[in-house]
Amino acid sequence: MQEIKRITNPTEQLLDTTLRMNGKTELRAFGKRTDNEWFRHKADLLSRAKEWEGEGVTIAMTQSLPWQFKKHGWEPQGSLTENKVERYNRLLFDFDRVKPNKRNATESELTESLKARDIFVAAMMGFGWPEPSIATSGNGGHALWFCMAQNTVQFRRLLSDLYKGLSDNFSTPDTKLDTTTCNASRVCRLYGLVNRKYPHSDRYPQRMAQVTSYSEALLEETEIRAAHKLYAPKPVPKAKFKPSPARSIGRGDWRTLDIVSWFQAKGLYIRPLSGGKHAVLCPWERLGEHDKSCDTDTVIWEMGDRGLPTFNCSHDTCSGRGSIIHLDSLLGDVHQFCKKPQGVSHGA
Repeated sequence: MQEIKRITNPTEQLLDTTLRMNGKTELRAFGKRTDNEWFRHKADLLSRAKEWEGEGVTIAMTQSLPWQFKKHGWEPQGSLTENKVERYNRLLFDFDRVKPNKRNATESELTESLKARDIFVAAMMGFGWPEPSIATSGNGGHALWFCMAQNTVQFRRLLSDLYKGLSDNFSTPDTKLDTTTCNASRVCRLYGLVNRKYPHSDRYPQRMAQVTSYSEALLEETEIRAAHKLYAPKPVPKAKFKPSPARSIGRGDWRTLDIVSWFQAKGLYIRPLSGGKHAVLCPWERLGEHDKSCDTDTVIWEMGDRGLPTFNCSHDTCSGRGSIIHLDSLLGDVHQFCKKPQGVSHGA
């Protein structure tokens, strides 16, 4: 564990350290305009950020080392994606209100988010993690640890499980720990600017995103793995999975398919999300056709736009496999989970 260093301007120091560790950092604009640009020097980055901020956009920056940039002088092009990240330089833990409702947080909601973050930080320091940098996005609470961990499929899976377990332990009925910030190409609010994601009002004000306490302590990968052993959800025995040799077509009305129960019965269900969407395991992943990163890579909808339950896996190898026909050819038994057979009136 490295010695903690206190400074007078934590927001600028965090930016300095991020630029130094990344070598080159991507700045992104969201909202009224969508844009991105890469910077090596703080002055240039802040100049562009101020220009974009004047247009009323939301601004964020990436927090990981671009792939082989330092090794071979690779010049990043476009936005940073998972396969262009060489290593994690920082882990972001973001506490926010449970129901954002496309608006800024009230003062009481922000207070609850900061309280949940502080309880989490105290617990992790008690576990042995070093002191993190503490920040606010303007709507929620951030805790950030510097680290140097290689971006591998195995490490991404470990982080996904860790974040899920930490969320289960430290989220409250009103505040949640965002489990999606575990990805390697994660963007983070650019501190020192006003968070303009949602419109300003007296009750739901726009606020400054800022770092309130800086720490340059380095979180070791061994400490991350130790936390994973303690907090990650324990494996649950899953139903034995066997691909179906034949498709069951014509016996059930797919408009009445209970797709959630179907995936539960096949041992592929993970958890509910929102709006009739659920996180699931991809059947083709279970067959070894691709790896998994975060637990929201593959989802099902109870009812899609075409009046049928819908499946989607974000991996390239599963492109075109979203139909019930494709699923039934692999899983089988779809007719058993349809509430009505074909040809029966829905008004009956």
